[in-house]
Amino acid sequence: MLMPMVWTNDTDDMMDDFFDAYDPFDIVPVVPTKDEVESEKSIERHARKEGRKYARALRSAYNEMNNKLTKLAMKTDVVDNGDHFTLTADLPGFDKKDINVALSDGVLTVSARHEENADKKDEKTGKYLRRERTASAYERSFEVGKDVKPEEISAKYENGVLTLNVPNKTAIAKKDETKKIEIH
Repeated sequence: MLMPMVWTNDTDDMMDDFFDAYDPFDIVPVVPTKDEVESEKSIERHARKEGRKYARALRSAYNEMNNKLTKLAMKTDVVDNGDHFTLTADLPGFDKKDINVALSDGVLTVSARHEENADKKDEKTGKYLRRERTASAYERSFEVGKDVKPEEISAKYENGVLTLNVPNKTAIAKKDETKKIEIH
């Protein structure tokens, strides 16, 4: 009796798909060639180089921004005289009424806001020849301690320089209480 063959050498053999998909050497690690290793090292060197370049550019941008902000900030010197601190802030072009010094919860805040208008009108036509406005505002805060009371701080504004004398001690100030300090 003749039996049909289950296994044939035909191209449509169902086991061919299995043998095509299965490769017993897939689990063997492939050792990279010297060129592949050098290429990978080159890529890593390039990535590190680009990373350093990016970090330098970021630092440079940060430093440039910090320099611009520093130029715009209110220049303030703080001197420790032992029993008191002397704060000297440059505020050129400000009037005494433009400056506000306040103490709240142990934090001394100096703020100044100024707006200037320089308009020149043509007397015949009434039209502006030039119109310029400048506005500036500064604010700095200093932690002086909760023991410092507003009446213990002296403030003086002369020739564009604000000088504050703050006692060097620690006292409890009432929370959320803000008191204005007179400038003489």
